[in-house]
Amino acid sequence: MKIFSANGSKLSQLDFAQLLLSSAVALGSFSGMHIGHMALIKEMHAHARTHDLVSVVYMVNKSGKRTKKVPRFMIDGMLNEIKVDYVVVDDWQDIAHFSPEQFVYVRLQQTLRCAAAFCGENFRFGTQAAGDAAHLVELMGRIGGRGFVVPLVMLDGEVVSSTTIQRYLDESRLDKAFAMLGRSISINGKVVHGAGRGRKLGFPTANIPYSRNRFCLIFGVYHTIAILSDGRELPAITHLGLRPTVNDDGEVISETHILDFNERIYGQKLSVHFLEFIRSEQKFESIDDLKSAVNRDIAAAKARNCLL
Repeated sequence: MKIFSANGSKLSQLDFAQLLLSSAVALGSFSGMHIGHMALIKEMHAHARTHDLVSVVYMVNKSGKRTKKVPRFMIDGMLNEIKVDYVVVDDWQDIAHFSPEQFVYVRLQQTLRCAAAFCGENFRFGTQAAGDAAHLVELMGRIGGRGFVVPLVMLDGEVVSSTTIQRYLDESRLDKAFAMLGRSISINGKVVHGAGRGRKLGFPTANIPYSRNRFCLIFGVYHTIAILSDGRELPAITHLGLRPTVNDDGEVISETHILDFNERIYGQKLSVHFLEFIRSEQKFESIDDLKSAVNRDIAAAKARNCLL
């Protein structure tokens, strides 16, 4: 899979377009990549394979900053599950002025050589979101292509959406959120040196920088799985938050205590997968109260005995 992230003036450099190959394109925001997005992409990919088309996932960067690197969360899950040919990320400021007609003619027909466009039932496009799914089908017909509207995915009577997923995370219902995501939420990075407070308290932690995902977990303690650079998957608990008992600098910190583990892994890559919520973050009156709470957290994690 090739990831093409550039401003509009460089989209003409797409090699499949230069070779005059036609494409099937999945259109959407794809922020946070959930099972609804995956259903749309799978339909596009299947059509591309049976009609000898290049498969393209097209998404728009609305951050206000020019795209330099595609955020990992935007394509999470797609890399391993669906082998699409291209992911194309366009900058919103380059297409915000396009009418629905201009978007189809300029972006889909001229830039992407689109023969088949796929979107969800709630898809909107063009300036002021003037175009909808039915309009896309009509406009694709005008350029000699086809438009396909993929039904929204339902789970337990609810439409799968980013808003619903975030609500479940806010309610600490990780099982519901992860079912809609099709995976657990994880954070990844190299283990960095902290203040060493965890080790002094008898609970050594592996700290990795925390950068906010498309979906935000509430602050607290979680049962997690730590995947080391050598592939070992070990049960752990992770505190995500501000450490109000011992920290006053306002920095969000991710601290993972790997159960029954005392190896030094500074500088190594670590992947932490969140599985279950244990408790909310709280400020304790004393260090002894904090240690007692951590011991209870560890006991709770061992009792659950979850595996990834």
